[in-house]
Amino acid sequence: MNKPRRSLPKNSESKPRVFVAVKVAIDPGHGMSNATKGKYDPGASGGGLSEADIVLQWALTGKWVAQQMGIDVFLTRDDDSDVTPVSTRDNKAELAGCNYFISLHCDAASTTSARGLTVFIDKTQEDRDRKFALTVQNALISAASNKATSRGIKLETETRVKNLAVLDFKKGPAVLLELGFITNAQDRIYMTDRNVRVRFWQNFFAAVDGVKK
Repeated sequence: MNKPRRSLPKNSESKPRVFVAVKVAIDPGHGMSNATKGKYDPGASGGGLSEADIVLQWALTGKWVAQQMGIDVFLTRDDDSDVTPVSTRDNKAELAGCNYFISLHCDAASTTSARGLTVFIDKTQEDRDRKFALTVQNALISAASNKATSRGIKLETETRVKNLAVLDFKKGPAVLLELGFITNAQDRIYMTDRNVRVRFWQNFFAAVDGVKK
């Protein structure tokens, strides 16, 4: 004799989870034609190093770590010859299908004592971007074994230019990360340490990769 089929109570099945593919735009600041067509922009300098070179190394390390972790990334430039006007970088990332955007920079000051990372977010997307900015900040502090200090999460209006073109990215959270001060010897130590770069990207990608319900 067949047993009667038990009926499942209403709402007994959990809501299906939706997996969202992550694609991160990594934007190493400055470089060729950043501000002026045909002119290479090295950015700030300190200790015999240039901002453009440091952030490019961070971006290339990010690409390598992403490949190891199976995460899709897009670099707005991957060498010194890529023509990348600052006003086009967010658009390129959107066309590439990215849903996260991180722009990498180094801060600088006239005094060598100024130090610390800063994360900037769009003035019109504070609710969307602040949680992402906190993830970025914590990923770097942890990667540098607490040798990196934070100047906080700030709105773009607190910068000299008041409006950061790269933060016009519309397809998801976006931040501009000042890794530290290139003019400070302590900050330069972790900013030029490959192990710190690798740990940062491992922390970062582990945080952004996952499930959206």
